[in-house]
Amino acid sequence: MNKKTTAAITFELSKEQRLAIGALFTIGVYLLSKPSFAQLAPTVIGDILCNAYGLIAIDIGRGLATLAVVTLGIGAMLGRVTWGQAVTVGAGIGTVFGAVGIVGWLTTSILSAAHALSCVLGAGGMILR
Repeated sequence: MNKKTTAAITFELSKEQRLAIGALFTIGVYLLSKPSFAQLAPTVIGDILCNAYGLIAIDIGRGLATLAVVTLGIGAMLGRVTWGQAVTVGAGIGTVFGAVGIVGWLTTSILSAAHALSCVLGAGGMILR
C-alpha cells in the first residue's frame, strides 16, 4: 500500500487583504481592457435599428405626434383631458424625438454617442430629405 501525500501550501488572508487584492485586480482589469473592434464596426443589425428609428422618429412619428397633439387639443376643448394625460403625451413625444440626446447623456463613450448621431444623420437617407 503506497500512500501518496501531496504538499499543499496554504495561507490565510484577512478580510481586508482579500478586499485589497480584489480591488487591485478589478482596477487592473479596468486599466488593461480596450474596446473590441466589434464594438466599433457598424453591423447589419445596427443599420436595421437605425432605419427603424428613422421610420419611427421621422416618417411615422411626426404624423402620430401631430395626431396626439390634435387629439389632446380637442379633448382639452371638451374638458376631457387631465393634466396627467397631457404630461404623459408630452413626455412620450419628447422621449421619441429626443432619443439621440438622451443616449448621448447616458453614455460616457464618445464613440457610442457619435454612432448614435451618425445613425440619425444617415439612417438610410431617410432623415435628411
